[in-house]
Amino acid sequence: MEKPKQQGRSLTLLRAVGESVTAVAAGDPHAFDVAARRLWRMSAPSTPRVLEMTARLMLEELVDDAALAATAWPALARCRDRARRWLPQVDEELLAVLLFVGALGGEDTGWLPEPAATRHRLLLIAEIATTGDLRVAAFLDAALAAHDRAGHALPAAMTPAWLPRTRLPSDPTPTGR
Repeated sequence: MEKPKQQGRSLTLLRAVGESVTAVAAGDPHAFDVAARRLWRMSAPSTPRVLEMTARLMLEELVDDAALAATAWPALARCRDRARRWLPQVDEELLAVLLFVGALGGEDTGWLPEPAATRHRLLLIAEIATTGDLRVAAFLDAALAAHDRAGHALPAAMTPAWLPRTRLPSDPTPTGR
C-alpha cells in the first residue's frame, strides 16, 4: 500500500503532467509554460528519471523492443515539427538526448539545463501519447512504481517554491498572464 505522503506526491506529479500534455495537445504555449514550470518547481530529484521512464514505457506499448530505436527517430521528428509551430524555443538536440540517453538508454540526465529539460521531457510524453492514443496516467503510475521498487522512492521534501532559481537564456520572459 502506498504511503499517504507518497500518494500525494504521485497525484501532484500526475496532475502537473496531465496539464502539460493537455496544453501540448491544444498548442497553448502559455498553459504549457505554466504547467511545466509548476512541475519543475515542485519536482523532486527523481522526477526527471520518472518522466523518462514514462516515455519509455509508452514507446514500449507502441512497438516491440527490436523496433524501439527505429521508431524513436520518427517520434522525435514529429515532436520537434509539431512543437515548433507553437513553441519556438524547442531544442532538437535536447529532445534527442532526453529520448536516446534518458528514456531509451536509461542514463541519468540530471545534468541537463532546467527548466528547459523538464519542458522537453513533457513534449516527448505528449507526442508519444498523442501518436499512440495512450493515456499517460497508467504509464506514469507504472514508472513511479518501478522507480520505487528499485529503491528510489520520491523524497519526502519537495523543492520549496521560494527557492531562488536561475533563469536560463532559453527561458521565455514571463508574460504576466
